[in-house]
Amino acid sequence: MLFAATGPPPPARTGRAERPARPPLAGASPAQVPVPPSLGEFNSGPLLISLEQFLAQSNAEMGMASGLQNNCLLDTALQLSRNLRREPAMATEQTSELQAQAQWLRGELFRGGLADRDGDIDMYEAGWGLARSLGIRIQAIAVNASGQLTVHPVVGQQGRLVHILHTPGHFQPLWPRR
Repeated sequence: MLFAATGPPPPARTGRAERPARPPLAGASPAQVPVPPSLGEFNSGPLLISLEQFLAQSNAEMGMASGLQNNCLLDTALQLSRNLRREPAMATEQTSELQAQAQWLRGELFRGGLADRDGDIDMYEAGWGLARSLGIRIQAIAVNASGQLTVHPVVGQQGRLVHILHTPGHFQPLWPRR
C-alpha cells in the first residue's frame, strides 16, 4: 500500500476552506487575547495636532510597555510582533516571557553594535535590525517635550506594519482602538 507508513491520504478539497479562527494564546487571560490588525501607514513629517487629537483621528490608543532595564522599545516591539497586549497590573507567564525575550534581544543588538548593554536604545539606529528579526515593519510617532508630534518613515521591508509611540525617554505600543 502506498500510504501505509504515513496514514490515509487527506480528503479531496471540494471548495474553498475557511480559515479557522485563531484561538487565544495558551494561558492568555481575556485581557491578553490578540488585538485587531494594525493601523494604516501615516505620511512622514510633523503633525500640527495634539497627541490626543492624533489618537482620536487615527482610532488608536496607547498601550503599556515595561521600562525594566531600559527595554521599553524591545518590550513594545515584542508585544506588537506577537499581537499580545500588556495590561496594567497583570503579571502573567506571557509578560515574564516578554521580559526574558526583551533581554535576549538586547544582547543580540549589543553584539551587533546597535545598543549598549544596559542603556537607552535608539529606535532609529536599531530599528531596522529589530524589524527584520521580528518580521515586522515599524513606524514611530515621536512626541517631543513640548508636545509636538512627528511621524517617522517606516523601517523594515516585510511583515505587518506596527506603530510605536516615542515620548521623551519611553516607548510604548500604539494599538487600534478596541
